[in-house]
Amino acid sequence: GIELSIEPGEGYAKFHLLGLGIDPESSALNAFLDEIRAGRDARNEKIATRLAELGCPVTHEELRKYANGKIVARPHFARVLMDHGWATSVKDAFERFLGDGKPAYVPRYKPSQQAAIDAVHAAGGVAVMAHPRYWTQDPAALRTGLKRLKDLGLDGIEAVYEANLPDETIDHLRAAREVGLAVTAGSDFHGANKPTIRLGMSLEEEDTFIA
Repeated sequence: GIELSIEPGEGYAKFHLLGLGIDPESSALNAFLDEIRAGRDARNEKIATRLAELGCPVTHEELRKYANGKIVARPHFARVLMDHGWATSVKDAFERFLGDGKPAYVPRYKPSQQAAIDAVHAAGGVAVMAHPRYWTQDPAALRTGLKRLKDLGLDGIEAVYEANLPDETIDHLRAAREVGLAVTAGSDFHGANKPTIRLGMSLEEEDTFIA
């Protein structure tokens, strides 16, 4: 599986698309990911420039130490800021430097909805919207947007999400049924970057949920 940050659309907030059951060797998917990596690299250069202007120079060598061969992202900048004493924690680094609207924040490159859905399908995967609560909390806007996304090829939504309020889960399940989308469940596990979130989630009435 894979999680992609993509363009949310006018009037909507954060849109993360899950590609489930993908072939990681898909040439079409990897060409698509190369574009995203290039966008991330350009963003990282801008973040480093802004931090240097703020008196917090960060080197590529320091970032690579924490990235461990993976893509450099804001949490790695946060760890380097902590090493130098410019931040007391990852949370502090985001609140003072790296978060939305902060002095070193740079928006990410976000591919289009159609391109992302097509890339997932090209890799033999299922395209699912992650945590719809962060896309919109307006039930009417949710349904309008999901109908349009279904026309683009969206297959499902993560209707059961660990951070949902009970009413949100109920409404997301209803919306999926009304629009004709599959439903999935998830905890939003992201490894050490989100240490309070476990892999997987428990359901109090598992038999009822599965039914």
